[in-house]
Amino acid sequence: MKNSYMYPKFLIQAILILSLLLSYTLFAQTRTIDGQTINQTVSWSGEIRITADVVVAPSGILIIEQGTKIVFEAHTDNKKSGEDPTRCELIVKGVLLAKGTANNKIVFTSSAQSPRMGDWYGIQIASSRQGSEIEYAIVEYAYDGITIKKSNPQITNSQIRYNYNSGLTIEIKANPKLIANVISENGYAGIVCRLNANPFLSENMIALNQIGIIVFGKSRPNLGSLEKGADYNIGQNTIINNVEYDFHNHSSEPIMAENNSWGTTTTNEINNQIYDSIDESKYGIVDFQPVLGSQRNAVNRILGNLYASSEPAASSSSGSTTQVQTQSEPIAQNTDTSPQEMAANTGPATNRRTNNTNTINPTSLPLKPVEDQSTALASTTPANQQNPTSEEESAGNKTASQPAENGNASATPAGGDTPLPASNDKKITENTVVSKPEEKVKEPAEPEINYDQIFFDGFLDEKKEIVKQVAPVVSGSRSVMHGQVYVRVIVDKNGRVENAKALRGINEHYDKISEEAAKKFVFKPGKINGRSVKFQTLLLFKF
Repeated sequence: MKNSYMYPKFLIQAILILSLLLSYTLFAQTRTIDGQTINQTVSWSGEIRITADVVVAPSGILIIEQGTKIVFEAHTDNKKSGEDPTRCELIVKGVLLAKGTANNKIVFTSSAQSPRMGDWYGIQIASSRQGSEIEYAIVEYAYDGITIKKSNPQITNSQIRYNYNSGLTIEIKANPKLIANVISENGYAGIVCRLNANPFLSENMIALNQIGIIVFGKSRPNLGSLEKGADYNIGQNTIINNVEYDFHNHSSEPIMAENNSWGTTTTNEINNQIYDSIDESKYGIVDFQPVLGSQRNAVNRILGNLYASSEPAASSSSGSTTQVQTQSEPIAQNTDTSPQEMAANTGPATNRRTNNTNTINPTSLPLKPVEDQSTALASTTPANQQNPTSEEESAGNKTASQPAENGNASATPAGGDTPLPASNDKKITENTVVSKPEEKVKEPAEPEINYDQIFFDGFLDEKKEIVKQVAPVVSGSRSVMHGQVYVRVIVDKNGRVENAKALRGINEHYDKISEEAAKKFVFKPGKINGRSVKFQTLLLFKF
C-alpha cells in the first residue's frame, strides 16, 4: 500500500541543497594550497594550509582578511623551489595586504603540533610595486620571519617572534617603515640591515633576541632623529634585554638612534649594550642621546594595542631570554640609575662591555654576522639547514680596542626626556592681541586590557626576576654535547612554571632535561599596572 503522504520533489531537492551549503560553510574556511602563483587579485580568509611555495607575481595582489591563519607545513616544500627547497615560503613580487585588527590578528605560523624555530622559511617581500602593508599580524617559527628586498612596505602593530635566524632581514636599498611592533626572541637578531638598507623605526619594542639590531655595509637605519627635516623621527623605540647586544653597528656609518629607551638612563650602561666605534674605531658611532626618560609611556601604547582584546592565550606575545649554565648560579639583577645620577656618568665609557649571567659568553658563541653563522649555530642547526650566502665581510670575534675620544658621551637633559624647543618669547604691548587659549583636546581613552591573557614579559612593571633556578643534569653515561636549548615557559600568577617547551635545541635528550629543569624554576610574580598576570619568557640553557 502506498504511503498516504509523499514529500514534494522540490522540498527534497531544497533539503539536499541546504545540506551542501551547510557543508560548504563548515569546511570552506580551511583549504590547502600546494604551491601557487598569483597573477591577479586574490583574497584569503579562514585557515590556509601551505604545502609548497606561494608566489605573488608582479601583477598580483594578495589580500589576507583579518583573523586569517596561514599555516605552513613544517619542513616541507612539495615543489622544492624558492630560497629553501626544503621549506615553504611566501614570496611577494607584487603587493601583499595583510591587515588584521587588535581583536582579529592575522597569524603566519607552523603546522607542527609542537612548533619549533625554523619550521618554515618565511615571508619575502621583493617588489618594485609600492603599497604592501602588514598590520596586526603575528609571524612566528620561520627561519627568517620577514625578508625585505628593494621594497618599502609598512609593518605596524605586529609581533615577529620565535624565528630561527632573524625577525626581519632588510636589504638591497629597502626602506620599510616599522611602527609599534614587538620584535622579540629571534634566534640570531631581531633586525638585520645590510646592502644599503634604510628602514624607519618608531615606537617598536626590540627585545630578548640574541642581538637586537645588527647593521652591515652602508645601511643606515633611522631609529630616531629629532632635528626637524626629512629624516625627522620621534624615535620612542624600546630596545632592551637582548642577550648579546642591543645594537651592533658593523658598518662605518653613523646611526641615528635618539630618544629611545634602553632600560636605563646611565650612559655607561647603554654603552655596554651597544657595539660601535667605542669598541672598534673602524665602525660608526650609534648616536643615542638624548635618551627617552620614561619607558612606560612607550611600552603602554604597544601594550594597549596588542592586549586590548580577549584573545586566546596562544596568540599572546612571548617573553625574555635568560641563559642558564649547566651549573646553577645566582642571576644578577640590573638596577636603573636615576636621571640625577646619570649626569655624573656622561663622560667617555671606560667600562668594557662585559656579559652578566643573563648573557651568552662570547668566547663560546663568537659574534658573527648573519651571513656567517655556521660556527655559532653549528650545534643547533637542523640537518637540512642552509646557511645564507655571504654578502658582507665577516664580523669575526670581538676585539677589545680603546674607546674613541668622541664616543656616545654627549650629555642628556635632566630627567632624560626629549628637550622641548626653545620658546620665542615676545613682549606683550598694549596693541598686542592675546588670543584665548584653545580647549585642550581630550586624549582618547586607554584601551581596556584583558589581564587574564599571557603577557610578553617585557611589559611587566618590573624586570623579570628569577627566585630559584635549576640546572639540567646530563647523565654520566652519555657523551657530552655542546650547544644551546631555548625553552619557552609560561609562569603563573604565583611565579610558578606551569608549562615548559623547547623551541630549539640539540637533540631529544637535551631538550627533555632542559624542559624538566625549566619546570622547577620559580620567578617573582609578574605584575602589569599593579595587577598580577601570567607571563611568558624564554630560558636559554647552554651546554
